[in-house]
Amino acid sequence: MASLTTTEAEIRAMGFDVGEGHFTAASYFQGVTTERNNRFVDRYRERYGDDEPTNMCLEASYFQVHLFARALEQTNSLEASLLRNSIMGTEFDAPQGCVSINPSWGHADVWARIGRVNRLGQFDIVYQSPSNVKADPYLVGHG
Repeated sequence: MASLTTTEAEIRAMGFDVGEGHFTAASYFQGVTTERNNRFVDRYRERYGDDEPTNMCLEASYFQVHLFARALEQTNSLEASLLRNSIMGTEFDAPQGCVSINPSWGHADVWARIGRVNRLGQFDIVYQSPSNVKADPYLVGHG
C-alpha cells in the first residue's frame, strides 16, 4: 500500500504485521532525526505514554497552533486580516524541521518525506527533501 494519509496511529490500529512494508508520503514521521523532534516525542510520551505515537496530523496541529499564538501575541487581535498579515512569511522550527508560511499563498512550506513501515510500526525514512518545499497549492509552478 502507498498512501498520503496512513500514519503511525493507523499502523498501530491495523497491526504492525499488517502495516509492515507500507509506504506513506508525508512531511513528518515520528522517526525524524532532529533534536527538536526528539524533544517533541519525549514530551508527548511523558504526557500520553510510551505507546502513543506521534504522527503527521499531530505535528501539523502543533506547529500551526504555535504560529497562531505568535500572531495573536503580535497583533493582540482576533481580526482575521491582521492575523493573516502577521503570519505571512513567518518561520517556525517545527519537529519536522523549519516550516514557513509562504507569503504568496498563505500555505505552509513543509518538508517532503517518504517512509516505509518497519516491524516496530514506525516509518523508516527512505527519502527526505534537502529543505522544506515551497507551497504550490494551485499547481501554477507545474506547467
